Amino acid sequence: MGDKTITTVTPGTHRLLRLSEETAMLLEPILDTIPEAGGDDDSILRAILAAQDPDDIDAPWKGQGMRSLVEQVIRVHGIRWAPSDFTEGLGIFLIVDIQLADGERTVTTTGSSAIVLQLCRLHQQGAFPIDLIVKQGESRKDPGRKPMHLEVVR
Repeated sequence: MGDKTITTVTPGTHRLLRLSEETAMLLEPILDTIPEAGGDDDSILRAILAAQDPDDIDAPWKGQGMRSLVEQVIRVHGIRWAPSDFTEGLGIFLIVDIQLADGERTVTTTGSSAIVLQLCRLHQQGAFPIDLIVKQGESRKDPGRKPMHLEVVR
């Protein structure tokens, strides 16, 4: 049962791929407490209104992933989830509201399984805002794969 891969969890409504049934059943209730990103997401409107010059006007659609933040400290303020079309991922990704070391507030995205699970758990624990360092490793099993995770700043 624990190693069975599932594509849908009931009674929840989220599509969770590549997770054991047991893990998916633990994650579902947490996802139910995280807002789903909508097409009329207020953060998109705020980003447009904050554009300082014409080059910034399309910033909400140029979302940088966590990979661009490796070894940087970020302060996570909140998360939202959205369905993912990436066939090898969890079936969801997170939109993460962050603050960079220079104080700039921005949004990043992640579909990294480890980071998604870490951020969901931190959300459940009411830990936001929290300072984290984005880490990237090397896979011993799959050369070329660079798994990511977060470290808490202590």
